[in-house]
Amino acid sequence: MVKLLVLQHLYKLSDERVIEDASLNLAYMYFLDINPDEELPHPSLLAKFRVHQLQDVTLDEIIKEIVKQCVEKGIIKTPESVSIPPIPRQTPSRPLLKGS
Repeated sequence: MVKLLVLQHLYKLSDERVIEDASLNLAYMYFLDINPDEELPHPSLLAKFRVHQLQDVTLDEIIKEIVKQCVEKGIIKTPESVSIPPIPRQTPSRPLLKGS
């Protein structure tokens, strides 16, 4: 569920859209560690997860905790070495792929 919320946050998607995109986009499936034939949760479960499981925890706090644990385990050297670049957004005037 958290990975779906990460995708949702990065691409500014609705609950319905992130589930729809995850069912079609192979890169999303790889990130989510699911097979194309696996079922995804109903979009309403994302809202329930946010309310009942995360409560007042923000996605930024989750990401900071993940980075902190990675530093503690030596997976990354320092938190400063982690940066998330802005995600390009496709618009009609600026397609992501040439020829689109």
